[in-house]
Amino acid sequence: MASFFLELKSTCKSYKFLILILILFLFQLVFIQQALHESKGAESQRIADLKAGISANESIVDMVETWWRVGAISASCEEYEKSLEYFHYRVLLARRIYESYMSRDWVEYHRSRAEDRLLSWDHLYQNVSPSPQQFFGGDWEKITEELDYPSFSVHSAVTGPFPPDEVLTYMTSARYSLAMAKTDLLPTGAHDTSPWAFTFNFLRRGLPNILGIVVLLLSVNMLHRDKSSGVIKVSLSAPLSRTRYLLRKLSLSFFASSSVIVLPQILSILILGIRQGFQGLRYPVLLDKNVLSSFTVFKDMVINIWFRDAGLSKIPVLADVSRLELYEFIPLWQFFGLAAVQILLFILFCTALGLLISILVKNEVIAHIVAAGIFVLGTSLGKIAPVLSTTAWDLFSKADVVPLLEGSHASTYLSSLLTLSIATILLFIVGAVIFKKQDIACN
Repeated sequence: MASFFLELKSTCKSYKFLILILILFLFQLVFIQQALHESKGAESQRIADLKAGISANESIVDMVETWWRVGAISASCEEYEKSLEYFHYRVLLARRIYESYMSRDWVEYHRSRAEDRLLSWDHLYQNVSPSPQQFFGGDWEKITEELDYPSFSVHSAVTGPFPPDEVLTYMTSARYSLAMAKTDLLPTGAHDTSPWAFTFNFLRRGLPNILGIVVLLLSVNMLHRDKSSGVIKVSLSAPLSRTRYLLRKLSLSFFASSSVIVLPQILSILILGIRQGFQGLRYPVLLDKNVLSSFTVFKDMVINIWFRDAGLSKIPVLADVSRLELYEFIPLWQFFGLAAVQILLFILFCTALGLLISILVKNEVIAHIVAAGIFVLGTSLGKIAPVLSTTAWDLFSKADVVPLLEGSHASTYLSSLLTLSIATILLFIVGAVIFKKQDIACN
């Protein structure tokens, strides 16, 4: 064990290890600067949307009053008064949301947002099943008490039909607002630079693009270093079996690659945390429970054209209302735990692939070129053969764990773990068989 750590220490002191850490850290700095720049526009857009919400509700009140005066509404005076009361309340609620946002009263802001979303679900989509009362069941009474939810007897003038994706998106957004109402956290989104939100956004937009190539470049020369230094002859002359030798190299490469990925991320979290604080691990993020319980996906979720934002998460629009119960919001720290398992397994897969390349290609420079070519080919598989995009066969898409857990890939979490495990084992077995034959030939 002591010799293992000594060799790992030697690997971590190599120029390639340090250069990759520096590149990854600089890449994250660029990502942070981009997010800071984009966040200014996102903040302005959010304020504009809140103002537009006030104007839209005021316009509805004016429209209802005008239609009543000209006799365009066929309702009794009592029904008219109830409708007007409801729409006046929506104006007041929209103003409360805006004022609490501007005053940075996040508890009131989230409570008001949740109330606004639930009112729309309750009344705008009252002709669509399930209603919030049906969906939340016995918890509905508790929810209404916590939010001081008003009771209105208003018949929706809009009967539909509503596009399923619109209904599902709005209902999921209501559940997100309800989850945020249980926190006092700042509103968040795709351009948030608080440490944990940034980490989540980096997992979505940054790390999947470089994870595979970083691991391959670091892993591919593990055997070549021993060959060039002559260490491999000493190692193979010892009683240590060749399979154990390869397992040792696999372990060294895995730990070194994991360190290259983790260390710059820790540094970024510390920098952002010192500047903005370390809150945010309780942010609710979307999880499709189906990906944790099934090896197959729904047909309508194989390819998603576009998404709608719900905080840090993105809601796939090509889905049926019946899938509402499959979506839930979990704390960000739980999501990180699930994501870490797959990312580490993906690193192990790339490590085994890099080891096989080292065995097959004797020249170190050519081995790196081959590794880069395989990475380009692997990441382009979804474009070359769209039918295979994000499926079990699209191994390099497994680095993109955030949309997979959100349920927008053509594979599930369980199938991805199984596929990566099988691929890693097969790559190692093939490498071990070839490596033994090469040794026999050399002898």
